[in-house]
Amino acid sequence: MAGGRTDGCGRAYTALAVSRTDSNVVIAGGVSGGIWKSTDRGRTWKLKTSMNTPLSVTWIAQDPRNGQSAVWYYVSGEQRGSGSDLGGTATFFGNGIYKSTDNGETWQFLSSSADNTPNEYSGPFDFVSKVAVSPINGNVYIASDGFGIYRSTNGSGTFSRVIGTDGGHQWSDIAVADSSGVLVAVLSSENFGVAPVDTPGVYKSVNHGDTWTRVTPATFPSSHSRSVITIAPSNRDLAYVLTSKGDGDRTDVKLHKIVLSSGASTDLSANIPDFGNPVGYMDTQLDYNMAIALKPNDPNFVLIGGINLFRSTDGFATKPTIKDKGWVGGYATVNDVSGYENHHADQHALFFDPFNSNMLWSGHDGGISRSHNISAEPVVWEDMNSGYNVTQFYTVALAHQSGKAELTDFAGGTQDNGTPVFDYTDPGAGSVDISSGDGAFVYLAKDRAITSAQEGQAFRIELDDSFVAIAPPDGHGGSPLFIHPFAVDPGDEKILFYPLDHVIWRNGNLGTATTSTG
Repeated sequence: MAGGRTDGCGRAYTALAVSRTDSNVVIAGGVSGGIWKSTDRGRTWKLKTSMNTPLSVTWIAQDPRNGQSAVWYYVSGEQRGSGSDLGGTATFFGNGIYKSTDNGETWQFLSSSADNTPNEYSGPFDFVSKVAVSPINGNVYIASDGFGIYRSTNGSGTFSRVIGTDGGHQWSDIAVADSSGVLVAVLSSENFGVAPVDTPGVYKSVNHGDTWTRVTPATFPSSHSRSVITIAPSNRDLAYVLTSKGDGDRTDVKLHKIVLSSGASTDLSANIPDFGNPVGYMDTQLDYNMAIALKPNDPNFVLIGGINLFRSTDGFATKPTIKDKGWVGGYATVNDVSGYENHHADQHALFFDPFNSNMLWSGHDGGISRSHNISAEPVVWEDMNSGYNVTQFYTVALAHQSGKAELTDFAGGTQDNGTPVFDYTDPGAGSVDISSGDGAFVYLAKDRAITSAQEGQAFRIELDDSFVAIAPPDGHGGSPLFIHPFAVDPGDEKILFYPLDHVIWRNGNLGTATTSTG
């Protein structure tokens, strides 16, 4: 149950990019954590977003043109995912698009993306999941969830839609070929009850988005939610599309390869890895965890991410069956819900070092990891979270004073990063995680901790890291919330109260983990 010491905590939905001109410069951000910059390849990080600026970051892109490397963009707003409770009622609204002209040191809000109705889903800049810049003319393209693909041709002074419909596509994605500026876009069939003008599926444009040609594979699912796309850096005529049907079962995820010039396609879905239960298969958690990338010098070296990160060296022409070859991140290959060393479940961003085609940066629910050799068997990862502080906290608790003259610990329940405990007299010491999964409520008692996790789990954590489950038995009194409360009596730390629908449960002796009603 307990985890190890960490220097920083991660969170969901990490966006990241490495500078095309200086790979010491890495810029990353979180959906509720702001923009962070490293000038020493991720050894240290500095926050570059002012605290009076909304901190949502969903994607980052650098202008790829010669002489324009100091220009960066980031977009904001997460429609569904890390901020959602079990009922899906929470979101992280964005507030538009930001631009830096000094290599990520400072960021300016683009007034062309202003929203007159904040915290209300009403315009294309509320939830933007991708930004890309053309290497030919510097056009800026964004994928707006719910509205389609937008383009700016004047340095992001104004944006206009080039494909899509208001409410006609809940999800969209855009990719730009590194050398030619060819565009590939995908529009979901999942919508907001509006009949789309443009038929859902995959499109290409060879004239910067002025017109589009549909290149949807014949075997593409007719009903589909989110897709992510990439164009091979070494073959601009080749694109891969990873798609979630949205039904959440074992066959939910589809993978297609498309030859853009001819529209010919190959359905690779049958070759998506499946190493068995409990967690050895491709799972996007209803399209939230999705990432795809190709090695810069090899169009057959393909990485796809859901909860886990999987790899193919033949473009998924065959199905990976050897774990160390095909399963390279997320959960550990022992397949017991433990974590892959220095990596984390739930994949969101993959970025190759522009000067080293073997070095891969990975953004996931644990923050950032880096591999010096993504071709290795097994892959070895390095944790890059030191000082990258973008953790999402659900709750925070101070240690209680019972039986001690002074307690300096404080702790919190975090999104998918357990329950880290800190000593506020030693801020450089990092934290110790005493739980796992989604940390929820926590109480630091005299000689133990009481924690809870997703969907109402609750535990008594002892000083030796042993733990006992203490939640009421299933099926009594109703269903728990995803982040479910409890309360410990500070006058008698053996007593815990646990509300459940119309019943309050009482544990009168946490030392023996018995449960009784009261």
